[in-house]
Amino acid sequence: MAKIVAFEVRKEFTEQHSSAELVGLIRVTPADGGAPILLCTHPVTRFSVDPLAYGIMSRGARYDFMAVRFQLPDSSKDELPQTSMEMDNIDPAVVEAVRSSIDRARLDLETVMSSRPNDVIERFPNMEVRDAHWTDDVVSIEIAYESLATTPLVKHRMTVGVFPALRTVG
Repeated sequence: MAKIVAFEVRKEFTEQHSSAELVGLIRVTPADGGAPILLCTHPVTRFSVDPLAYGIMSRGARYDFMAVRFQLPDSSKDELPQTSMEMDNIDPAVVEAVRSSIDRARLDLETVMSSRPNDVIERFPNMEVRDAHWTDDVVSIEIAYESLATTPLVKHRMTVGVFPALRTVG
């Protein structure tokens, strides 16, 4: 099924001299209900000089830049969308943050154009952290939707928040 993308976004993708780039927005909501952590994949705007901070403002929220790499979740006919997120292990605080927030954290992944940060192109809400592992160089986090095969009472969880495609059914 083809994705519906706004004309302005398609135009920016295909323009020869466009400075706009695709920016990933990541909202990590800890299981304990603490304040969400907002991250972005590209340093679009400088927020401060001392300490040096970059990020992007999207819909009134400040997303701080972190060198995070992720691909949009892929889905096949037989399984729910899943992806992984990688970041360089340059600071021991990164591993400590992953260890402290890995327990059933929820992630919302979104993409926006750097020139239109308030217009969401694609959204993957309520994904959960499945696994995390790290080496001396890279921290990797596996992300997926909740498995329906092992979930009791599945029919009561068929909501638009869990399955965004239900908006188009009917």
